[in-house]
Amino acid sequence: MEALSNSILYALEQSPFLMVAKDINLEFTSANRRWLNAAGFDNEELIIGKQDTDCAWAEKTHLYLQHEADTLNNIVYTSIQPTLLSSGEQIWMNNYKFPIIDDKNKIQGIMVIAHVIEIPSWNKTLCQLDEKNRFNLEQYFIGKPVFENLTKRESEVLFFIARGKSTKCIANILNISSRTVEKHVENIKIKFNCRKKNEIIDYAISQGYIAIIPNSLLSTHLKDMLTAT
Repeated sequence: MEALSNSILYALEQSPFLMVAKDINLEFTSANRRWLNAAGFDNEELIIGKQDTDCAWAEKTHLYLQHEADTLNNIVYTSIQPTLLSSGEQIWMNNYKFPIIDDKNKIQGIMVIAHVIEIPSWNKTLCQLDEKNRFNLEQYFIGKPVFENLTKRESEVLFFIARGKSTKCIANILNISSRTVEKHVENIKIKFNCRKKNEIIDYAISQGYIAIIPNSLLSTHLKDMLTAT
């Protein structure tokens, strides 16, 4: 892992993002200056062998563990999570994580690429809507696969069903017919082994799917979709 860390050192320092490399035990091996500043360390030597529990955002560490476990299993996606900086400021961070793989195709650790996001209007709307629905979500995932292998459209329909949108409203949002929406709902019921629509929501909450934002929705006017009736 040391050789890998040295090979990416230049890229780390040149990046406009916060970047850190971790080994398979999730201990830090390399980081750029932007990440060190955010974490509260003066130099890279101080982070060697340390983990997120040793950083300014220690109290948020529990939010990161599943994402990193997935990354070590080569399941790659993005998360949006609250982070506490060394300055004491709490912000939202977009975290993209991918495995570091050696020349023998063996995973040696993970790379984290993060950047601070100004809460876009759709994200604020989503948080408010989910609070209203009493979901109490601490984080969101973008493009995270679900065990049942939902199609792109099924994922979109599930996202809006969970947030109280009617069949007609979903049809208008996705520019498809109500009959097509109902067909997707029936497919989701089969995959989730549910009989009723409210059971779909209960299952999605129990499996954590409620926090997944389909990739395809990010390129659209998501705020308008969320406020549609």
